[in-house]
Amino acid sequence: MKKIVIFILCFFISNNTLKSQEIDSCDTQKYKDALLYILNDTTIKGSIYVSDIIVDMGRVFFNDIVSSNCKYKKKLDSLEKYTWFEDFHSPLIEEIFKEHNRYLWYREKGNILFFSTIEKNTLMADVFIDMNIGQLNKLTFKRSHRFWGRPVYCYLFIFDCSGKIEDVFKTMMLYD
Repeated sequence: MKKIVIFILCFFISNNTLKSQEIDSCDTQKYKDALLYILNDTTIKGSIYVSDIIVDMGRVFFNDIVSSNCKYKKKLDSLEKYTWFEDFHSPLIEEIFKEHNRYLWYREKGNILFFSTIEKNTLMADVFIDMNIGQLNKLTFKRSHRFWGRPVYCYLFIFDCSGKIEDVFKTMMLYD
């Protein structure tokens, strides 16, 4: 009996991990719209390389901003109960932004954008400023020490039911 319970728990955990490591192709336009919004943000200077690594990002950085906005508080509070996942490579994100990234990979310096998964019509994005793009190993983000102490712009996108950007919150911070 004990082995059956352990097997069921292992199956449930692995099933949740695999499920979290998928990007829904229906969300393609949301990622494109988020990049376009960031590209039009005048506070970010220079080119932006879009990483194909999907990163688990906490929304705690936006608690103060969102808590003063009752419109989204209930929605965002429910997101705090999501399942944590390991950073993973997304072939879909790689394909979506292949043309955008084509000539940026060979630059020595630039900005690097990481996306989260989309949950309940919200998307997080981190833009690391003035990074060594050429030295980036795209398969090893894992909150690497090379990002510590670097300025990063964090975005929280909220989409409406039709998939259009309804609101965006932004903050600047340093990972440490």
